Amino acid sequence: MATVYLTLAAEIDIDRLSDYLQDYAGDEAAKNFADLIEKGMSILSETPLLAGYSGLSNEYHELLIRANKKRHYRLLYEYDTVADTVKILAVKDAREKGFTGFN
Repeated sequence: MATVYLTLAAEIDIDRLSDYLQDYAGDEAAKNFADLIEKGMSILSETPLLAGYSGLSNEYHELLIRANKKRHYRLLYEYDTVADTVKILAVKDAREKGFTGFN
């Protein structure tokens, strides 16, 4: 199993999205979001090459996590095959514009 960790930028993204959901959709939505992120990290731990390459380059992968019919989240990550580690670089609501600062 790969080791999965969040960069500071990804932690900031998660806090931002969680705060937004807390303010506009309530406690349950924020908890569900946290559960989805944990589930995504677990999936990446077991199958780090599951997600396809992002449109940025062949070194970044993008995992799409479906929350419900209307809401999805994207995890941008790198997988180091030698160290067997997954570094989550950013987390976005799927409706947000693309990832910046990674090419």
